[in-house]
Amino acid sequence: MNQERRKKLGAACDHISAASAIVTEVLTEEEIAMASTPDNLTGTGRYEAMEDAAEEMTDVIMALDEIEERIREI
Repeated sequence: MNQERRKKLGAACDHISAASAIVTEVLTEEEIAMASTPDNLTGTGRYEAMEDAAEEMTDVIMALDEIEERIREI
């Protein structure tokens, strides 16, 4: 692979890393919101949706990190 194509892959990794950082930031905000939810509301549908979103974001972060790692191995 030539230098130009490697540079493009490096840029892709930079974008993936930035996306992971954004999702991580949103996840942190969601976790703070969940932690500040009163106990009597933790069984509600809204709270469960927050939990589901947090789980999905965790999965997305892991997937993005794996993709970035795989690209860097090329």
